[in-house]
Amino acid sequence: MGVDYQAQAPAMAGRSLLALFVLTLWAARLCAFVTLRNRDRSEDRRYQALRRAHSSGFRSQPVNRERVLDRGLWRYTRHPNYFGEACVWWGIYLLALGAGAWWALPSPMLVQLLLLRLGGIELVERDIALRRPSYPDYARRTNAFWPGPPRRSGSRPA
Repeated sequence: MGVDYQAQAPAMAGRSLLALFVLTLWAARLCAFVTLRNRDRSEDRRYQALRRAHSSGFRSQPVNRERVLDRGLWRYTRHPNYFGEACVWWGIYLLALGAGAWWALPSPMLVQLLLLRLGGIELVERDIALRRPSYPDYARRTNAFWPGPPRRSGSRPA
């Protein structure tokens, strides 16, 4: 009674297969990375090693305690890692679109929704101001997601 969509779909050309392969490979890599990173650990071992190796680093200095990182990429966006992740997904979509796979559009849209509203930024920023008193001023100066030039402290974020 159901419709056999696979039988009705046109045969996948080389570019379509390549786009599907790249998307599948990236999704599998991300899934494996997150799963393995969080299995039986409270924190990534690399961060634990960095903390041990640099126990006298930036945050441990009294003048820097509770400050926010507002240099480098963090001067232009509060979450450069999330912006980069979204760019990767949109890039994969553009490859898929070039191969005729317009139906792949929900993938980057879902990732961006997760990063902007359902997890990522909202989850991270929920209590960060409690831990870092200078964060609200940094948030007023710096875009949350889209990189842009810093604003003066009195300006409202975009």
